[in-house]
Amino acid sequence: MAIQHMIAGVLLAMGAVLSLLNWAALLSTLRTGRFCSPVPLFGAACLAAGALLLPVLRPYAWAAVLLDFGTLALLLAVPRLAQMVWETSRFNLLEEYVGRRDVTTVHLRLFRRGVFTLLWEIRRPAEESRVVGMSNIGTWEREADTLVLRIGEDRAVFRPLPEGGNKGWCQSTGFGRYEQAPELSLEGLEFVLRT
Repeated sequence: MAIQHMIAGVLLAMGAVLSLLNWAALLSTLRTGRFCSPVPLFGAACLAAGALLLPVLRPYAWAAVLLDFGTLALLLAVPRLAQMVWETSRFNLLEEYVGRRDVTTVHLRLFRRGVFTLLWEIRRPAEESRVVGMSNIGTWEREADTLVLRIGEDRAVFRPLPEGGNKGWCQSTGFGRYEQAPELSLEGLEFVLRT
């Protein structure tokens, strides 16, 4: 029984430290405005395991979820994450466009309910340590003969390719955040419908 109490004490102490660090991450985010990521599950798992080993704390093991901010935040985010996974699933894919330039390939996927994803794939030599990929999600809509993409407050407008029809798009005005980096810029990139 003494070894069980000792293991429970170690688990509770580890869980308490991890949970306190997660709450400190939240306070740091609120204080500085820069996101500081908590670590979910580990703190709550240690707290719950320690509580389950002690008969007096066993009825309160469920409270570990509430005591660890990282786990609590994950549980609150699960519905939104599930919604995002569904919105960007193959079942909801309407059209996919691909644009290529030099070492960069960009996939623009338009989904139902006005959701889009942009995926950059950048081929670099193995010894080069720079960005090799990136993705983003936002909303889209068609206005007259243009395609408007929005990521937060930032927006980009695309016009049909010169050949006519809706076989592809070319950027008219771009996202401000991506135009500074040559590999991420969508300027001059022709997005062709993928079949």
